[in-house]
Order: sequence, then C-alpha cells, then structure tokens
Amino acid sequence: KTIQVKSNAEINSNIVAEGAYAVDKPDLTVLVTFKHVAIAPDNHEQLDQLLSLVMSTLGELYKSLVCVRLPTMFDNQIDID
Repeated sequence: KTIQVKSNAEINSNIVAEGAYAVDKPDLTVLVTFKHVAIAPDNHEQLDQLLSLVMSTLGELYKSLVCVRLPTMFDNQIDID
C-alpha cells in the first residue's frame, strides 16, 4: 500500500514523506519504507514528529509493531540518543 504524509497546513499542504508499507498479519508487524522524505537528517524535531505520527497511526490501525526504513541519506545521520 502507498503512504503519504502531508504537512498540516490546511491550504497548500506539502508532501513531507512518501513511500509504501506492508502488513505481516501473522506476526502483526507493519514495515514502512519511505522513498522520499522532505526533512533534513539534522532536523531532529520534525523527524521525530514524522516518526511518531507514522508509528502511532499505523500502530493503532493495525494493533501492531511498526518498523520504519528511511532513505539512505539518513544512514548514520540520526543521533539515536
């Protein structure tokens, strides 16, 4: 399935992230793979908001664990602490 996350502006909302997701029903796991994210890797606040929104929305919808894969530009750029 396709996923798009848009900014919360009512008029002219922009796509913040888009990609695809799949649900593994036997294990109740959702895998989200974003192909495009319009947030810089060093913008921790917006990135945290994006991940929280995606994980809470899909987690509640499917009552499952949500795993997210960001584009390679984020590899080794996110401070986990």
